[in-house]
Amino acid sequence: MSDIGVIVDSGASFEPEFYKENGIVPVQLVFTFPGEAPTPDFEMPPEEFYPRLIATEGKKGAVPTTSAANETEITDAYDRLFSEGAKKIIMLTLLDAASGTYNMALQAKEKHPLSKDIEVKDTNTVGPSQGFIALEVKRYSETHGFDETLAYADKLSTQSKIYAVPSTLKFLHAGGRVSDLQYRLGVILDYHPVVSVVNENGRHVVKQLAKERKFEKAVGKMEDKILASMGEFSRQDGTGTVDFMVLETGNKESADLLEKKLKVMIDGYGLKTGHAMRGYLPAVLGTHLGPGAVGVGMLYRGAE
Repeated sequence: MSDIGVIVDSGASFEPEFYKENGIVPVQLVFTFPGEAPTPDFEMPPEEFYPRLIATEGKKGAVPTTSAANETEITDAYDRLFSEGAKKIIMLTLLDAASGTYNMALQAKEKHPLSKDIEVKDTNTVGPSQGFIALEVKRYSETHGFDETLAYADKLSTQSKIYAVPSTLKFLHAGGRVSDLQYRLGVILDYHPVVSVVNENGRHVVKQLAKERKFEKAVGKMEDKILASMGEFSRQDGTGTVDFMVLETGNKESADLLEKKLKVMIDGYGLKTGHAMRGYLPAVLGTHLGPGAVGVGMLYRGAE
């Protein structure tokens, strides 16, 4: 067993049981419906959360607010892993531009008596791309040292991709991620953006890559972006493995079709399919994209 512990926040989009099965400790992002106590990500299942989100109709002041994993929970995760025998810990957070979790993890590290044995890494992504990085870092740590594992985590962060298309702009608007003007034009013209994480002047941010009139056309544009990513992966060594998770927030039909196309794309480039998964966006991420969205998170692991 490795003496390197791995922690990830719930933005990574896997189910709690999956983390446990793979020896990864999750800490939870938090959402708060108006007038209610804060709720950690795992404590309200999708079948309860999304009907409540739909009922808000995307109105400002009605949709939940979201917040980072708190410092106390992160500290508890550090303590737990050290008590279980870890000599070193790697904390892998969703991109700093989308959450305060990275800074919370740094604060918890700085206050910890074993701070020199903790490394906090911004994965520069979110969703299952982040989750697959954590899974692969944990696997790699079983046979490699701490410094090698940290370098591998950095490499993986450059090989992840995340794409999504919301079915409505209401929830991005309510959360302040779409301006009033963009929202009004989007409603009038039925625009749907393709959102992703991109590197802007050395900092990774969530950004609109394209927009199309009609949801189906936007999904088609997303598929074009995914296909281009497969080409990038293939040009690295030609025979590597792609992990992916197709995500939805109540749009099974679109997710089913996207999953089939992904497998064809991977095969078409002569790549291997690794983890092929399906899931719902966790509540905190789903709050911003809203119901009816579809997307995918991918990680390219290269040839082994």
